[in-house]
Amino acid sequence: MRLIIAEKPQVASAIAGAFAGPGHPDGASFRLLNGDQVTWLFGHVLRLGDPEDHDPAVERWSWATLPLSWPVSHHLVPQYADHVQAVVALARQAEALIHAGDPDAEGQRVVDELIDWAGLEHLPCWRVMINDLTPQPVRQAFEQMQDNRLYRPLSRSVLVRAVCDQRYGYNLTRAYTLAGRQRGEGGVLSVGRVQTPMLGLVVARDRAHEQHRPHTVHHLQALLSLPGVSEPLWADWLPLEDDGLDDDGRVVDPEVARRAAEQVRAPGALVQSVTQEDLAAEVPLPYNLLTLQADAAALHGLLPWQVSDATQRLRDHHNAITYNRSDCRYLHPPRPEEAAAVLASLVPWMEQARQADAHHRGAAFDSAQVGAHHAIIPTGRVPSPSALSEAERQVYDLIARLYVGQFFPAHQGRETLVTVVAGGHLLQVGGQTVQRSGWQDVLIPGQGLEPQERAPTITGPLAEALGAVRRGQQATVVDVRVTPRLTPPPPRYRVQTLLLDLAQVARYVRDPAIRRLLLDKDRGKAHERGGLGTPATRDALLQTLIRRGLLEINGQEVRSTMRGKALCAALPPLATGPDLTALWHHLFRQIADGTRTEDSVLAEIDAFIADEVARVRRASPAQAT
Repeated sequence: MRLIIAEKPQVASAIAGAFAGPGHPDGASFRLLNGDQVTWLFGHVLRLGDPEDHDPAVERWSWATLPLSWPVSHHLVPQYADHVQAVVALARQAEALIHAGDPDAEGQRVVDELIDWAGLEHLPCWRVMINDLTPQPVRQAFEQMQDNRLYRPLSRSVLVRAVCDQRYGYNLTRAYTLAGRQRGEGGVLSVGRVQTPMLGLVVARDRAHEQHRPHTVHHLQALLSLPGVSEPLWADWLPLEDDGLDDDGRVVDPEVARRAAEQVRAPGALVQSVTQEDLAAEVPLPYNLLTLQADAAALHGLLPWQVSDATQRLRDHHNAITYNRSDCRYLHPPRPEEAAAVLASLVPWMEQARQADAHHRGAAFDSAQVGAHHAIIPTGRVPSPSALSEAERQVYDLIARLYVGQFFPAHQGRETLVTVVAGGHLLQVGGQTVQRSGWQDVLIPGQGLEPQERAPTITGPLAEALGAVRRGQQATVVDVRVTPRLTPPPPRYRVQTLLLDLAQVARYVRDPAIRRLLLDKDRGKAHERGGLGTPATRDALLQTLIRRGLLEINGQEVRSTMRGKALCAALPPLATGPDLTALWHHLFRQIADGTRTEDSVLAEIDAFIADEVARVRRASPAQAT
C-alpha cells in the first residue's frame, strides 16, 4: 500500500475523487480502488519549539537570558494530535509514501517535517504537484511524479529560514522591548525580519508625504482651433529648459508663464508636426496572488486577507480555481480542446467567453516561465453565483475575466500627437483612437493595469479628427489660461500600491550588491523584482502590523501610526530595510543548492543575532536584570 499525504482535507478528497474513490473517508483516510490510501494534514500540524519549551526560566524577559539559543525541535499542535497519530500509524503500514503538499516551498516543508518527526525517512517517497483539483489534472499530476529527494534541499532551506526568523524575532523583540522599558516606554516593540522592513517602507513614505514642502508651479494651456476638428481642444505648453523649471520640468517663475501666455496669443499659429503611431497592447498576464490582491483592492476595495480567504474557499470548497497562492503569471499552452472546454464552461458566467478563440496563444502561454505552479485560473467547474459570498464572487469574476482575455486579440489603437508653434512657443495636444478593442471587451476598465497607466484625455471622434490635421496648416489660439498649482506631496500608500511596492523594494536599496541579491532572489518571476515576503505571507504580516498598532488602514489608505514611527526611529537601518532579507536569502539558497549545511548557516545567523543583541544593549541605559 502507498500512502498519499495531502496538505489539506480538500486535496485528499479531490485525489480520492479523481481515482474513483469513495466520497467519504474511512477514518483518517480514503481507500482507493488500487489499494492505495489517501490521508491529509491541516497545513502545519507541527510547530517549532519555543525557547520556553527547553528552559522555562527564559519565560521572564531579562538581559541576563539574551541572546536566546535553543535546539531546533517540533511539537504537535494539540488540536491535531489525534489525527496526526492516526496518519503516522497509516504511514508505518505503507511500503511507500506520496508527498501531496501544496506545490510551493512551504507545502514541501509541511509534509517533509511530518515525515522527519515521525521517523519515516527510510520509506521511498514520491512528490506530486497538484495545481488543479478537478479530476483530469489530478490524474495528470500523478503521471508526472518525481523522487521527493529532489525537493528535500528546498524543504531544509525553508525550515532553516523559519528557525532563523523565529530566533531573530524572539531575540530582537526582547532586546528592543527591554531597552524601551529602560527609557520609560511601555508595551512590546515587535521586530521581525520581514514585517519590520514592511513597516519601514510605509514609515518612509509617510515621512516623505509629511515633510514635503510645496512650491507653486504654473501650468499654461492654450485652447486651439484646428482645421477639420469640430471643437477647440486644450493643448499643453512645452516650456524650454531655460524657462526656469524645477526638477520635474515645471515652470516656477510666474513671470515666465505670464510672458509666454501673452506671446502665445499672437496670430499666425502653425501646425509644426503631426505624428501618428499604431499601438498594440497585449492582454495583461493572468493573475498571481499579488496582482489579484492589488486589482481586488483597487477595483472592489477588498483587503489582501479577504482576497486570500476568498481564493482559499474558491479552491478548497468550490474547486473553481487552480492553486491560489501562486507567484507565477504564466501557463503551459493548453490543447485547444482543453481550452475550449474551460471557455465553454464559463459562458454562463460571462457571455464574452463565447467569442474567445481557444487556439489563440499570447505571451502568457510559456512553459519556460512555469515552475512548480502556474497562474491562478478557472478550473472549468464554474460555481453558482448564489453559492458565493460577495468577496468570492468579485474575486472569481476577476480571475475568470483575465483568463478569458488571454484568448482575445491584442487591443489595437492609433495615437496622434499634434504640435503647434504659437508666438515662438510649442503647444501639444494628443488623442487616441481604437482600431480593435480586443481583450478590453472582456476586462473591467482598469483591470490588470498598473496604477500609473492612464487613458488619453482625448478619444472618440475628436481624436479621429486630429489624425486628419496636416503639417503647415494654420491654427487659431482661442484662449489661454495659466493655472498656478501647489506641488502635491508623494502620495501615501494605498493597499494596491503598497502590495505592488512590496514586490519591488530593491528599487529603494542603495547598495548595488544588496540590490543585485534581492533582484536575483526573484529572477524569472513576473511582477516580483526584489520583493519583501511572499504572496502567501504578505497579508498575514500586514495584519500583524495592524493588530500590533503599528499600521492602520483607513478605507484603502495605509498609514503608519505614531507607535510604528517610534519603533522605526529606535531601530537601525538594517532592521527597517530589505537588506537582511537579501543577505539571508543568499544563505538559504546555498542550503537549497547543497553548497552549505543547515548547521553552518544557523551558526552564522546565531552569531549575527548575538552581535545585534549586544549592540542594542550597549546603546540602552544602564541595564537592570
